[in-house]
Formats: sequence, C-alpha cells, structure tokens
Amino acid sequence: MSVRRLMAAGCAAVVFGAVVFAVAPARAADPPCYECHDDFPKKMKEFKFTHEPAASGDCTACHLDHGDAEKLMLVKNGAALCAECHDDVAKGTSVHAPVGDGECTSCHNPHGSANKKLLVAAGAALCKTCHDDMAQGATVHAPVADGDCSSCHKPHASANEKLLVAVGAALCQNCHDDMAQGASVHAPVKEGKCTACHNPHATAAKKLLVAAGTALCEKCHAGGTEFKRKVTHAAIDDCSACHRPHSSGNPRLFTKNFKLDRLALFDPKDAELCQDCHDIGGLTKLQSEDTGFRMGAQNLHATHLLGGGTPNKYGIVKKKEGQTCFACHLPHTADQARLLRTEYQCTGTFCYTMRFVPSEKGGTCVVGCHKPRVYSRDGQDPSSTAGAAPTAQPTAP
Repeated sequence: MSVRRLMAAGCAAVVFGAVVFAVAPARAADPPCYECHDDFPKKMKEFKFTHEPAASGDCTACHLDHGDAEKLMLVKNGAALCAECHDDVAKGTSVHAPVGDGECTSCHNPHGSANKKLLVAAGAALCKTCHDDMAQGATVHAPVADGDCSSCHKPHASANEKLLVAVGAALCQNCHDDMAQGASVHAPVKEGKCTACHNPHATAAKKLLVAAGTALCEKCHAGGTEFKRKVTHAAIDDCSACHRPHSSGNPRLFTKNFKLDRLALFDPKDAELCQDCHDIGGLTKLQSEDTGFRMGAQNLHATHLLGGGTPNKYGIVKKKEGQTCFACHLPHTADQARLLRTEYQCTGTFCYTMRFVPSEKGGTCVVGCHKPRVYSRDGQDPSSTAGAAPTAQPTAP
C-alpha cells in the first residue's frame, strides 16, 4: 500500500474516531484435514485433472469429521453421495451396471486423475477392465481399436439398449451414411438391423461379418427351393459377385443392370450383369465354335438372343424376336443342366414346360407341346433323333 493511501486512511480514521491498521489480505487457511493427511496437497499437484471439492480443500463436501463410523467417513454412501451434485447420470432405461450399483469409483477417482473426467484409466483401457473380450478377432471395428467406446456407447445411462447413443442404423449412419443409397435397399439395412450381418466390435471374418461368404447369406436366404435344386450356378459361391450387400441402383441389389422380365426382348444393356463372366460378343456371333450350344458352326445362343428362325417345310422363315438370358436360364440353381428352366413361359392360367436332354454332341429341347428341337455340334441332320425326348405338357403355374 502506498504512503499516500496510508495517509488517506489515517485521515479517515481520525475523522471517524477509529484506529485502523493496514494489513495484507489473508489467504484461505488449509483445512484441518491436512494436519493428518499432510501428503494430500502434494498428491493433488500430481494430478492433471482434479475434483473441484478436493482441489479447493472442501473436504467436508464429501467427508464427515473424524470419529464417525461411516465407511471412509463419507457424508453418504456410494452413488447417493455423487448424486448430490451429479444427479442426472442415471436417467435412462439402460443404466451402466457400476452406476446402478453405486460403484462410481470403479471408473472415477474421487480426488484427481491423469485422465479427463477423473477416469481411473483412459479410453478402452478403462472399459477393458470389465469388457476384456470386445476386440478379439481378425477384424476389429475402428472405434474399438482406437479405444473410442463412447462414440457408440454412453458411459452412464441411455434411453437405448446397451447404452447406445442412437438406435439401429441411426447409430451406424453417424459414420456409414452412404449404405442406403439406391432404388433397391437390403431389408436389414432398411430396417436398421445392421447387426444381423455385422458384429459391432470384432469378428474373425472380414468387414465385421458374423459369418463368411455364402454362410452369411444363407442365414436368411436358405429357405424354399431357389438354392436347393440339382445344378448350381458357379457364381453362387460368392453372392457379392452379383449382389451388393447394402443397396443398389438396380433391382434385387444387382451390381449391374439386369432385366428380370423373361418375356422382354433382348438388349445387351439389360444383361450387363451376365457379361461380367459371359462374353456377350461370343454369344451374339452368328457363326462361332466358341460355344457348345451350336448346330455345326451356327451359334444357337445368337439365334435366341438376336432373334431369327429356320425355314419351315414351305421354305418360309418366320422372324422371331430375341429373348433375354432369363427366358431360359435360372440365376441360382436349376433342375436341368446349364441352369435351364423347367417352366419356360407362364401365362395367367398355366406354364409351358421345358425339357432338355443332353447328348454327347449336343442335346434335345422340348418346349410345351412343340416338337423336339435337336442340335448337334458336328452339324449332322438331327431328324434321326427328333423323337429322342418326350413331348412336354403344360402344367399349372
């Protein structure tokens, strides 16, 4: 205090008839607890983060005086004490077990810590003290690997099961926000059931899948006869070769365009999916020996796809329109060789059957009530074997 201020103070004292002494401002005294717990101030300085009552020396905010029989001489026991200040941590239908059991100190140090929020350990190291099996697998979810458990789970309580910060796909879409973009969306994605296919923490399979390859798809798509017929498409060993797992701009989650109308006219643009494995150029050449479906060098695939016909007994050629791959072939399994259908075409009341009988050099095909059509790769006149197959009859759809 300056001499001028002291003189002014002295004058004021004389005026008001009082004696005034100039003293330095007093510091807050250390709490009496430190008389015994004399190492506590040193410990507090070692903490990077401190609990406000402990840092300010307000020990009696949590502790009773000596001589009380309460455990640790606390004002209240367990969570009841913490709830005096933190009264909103247990609000929710899903409450973390330590919170529900009043074991706040299993995660938090009540005085101070090297970690934020007074945690006894940082990140996943804390969660692993109880949940030590979350990262076991060849593929680990990034938040789990990074120790960022709180990106998906709330630590105290939540309105959602498993302490999740959001429900279903709304949670996953916080990071994976492009999974449902397309005209065709996989049902589990649309319904927010991501865990039907993915484990949220870790798994032995790639992409956190709960099963590998077709074993995963068969969990839902194993029923009925679609996948149980005698002949199996080679591509069925890898469903993702034809289908996208989440969504697609094409029907049935197809990776490329494919028209499912078996009565549609052939257009290469409508069979882009098949062209990933089957060379459309070779299939549409009028003359080719690169296919087994030919009469001599006449490519019968081209005849079916592009349209055409053979002269009848009067020498008249009736032009036929081209047909799609789907008109004759099934995509997954079939009861006939080459994935050929047994029902060629269905109307509102019945289906035309299709019967194929392979031979050493070709085969015989019978559609509906039409006469058998025989082909041979050596180009010989098939008339001698025209009756090799029985005539098929319409069946109820």
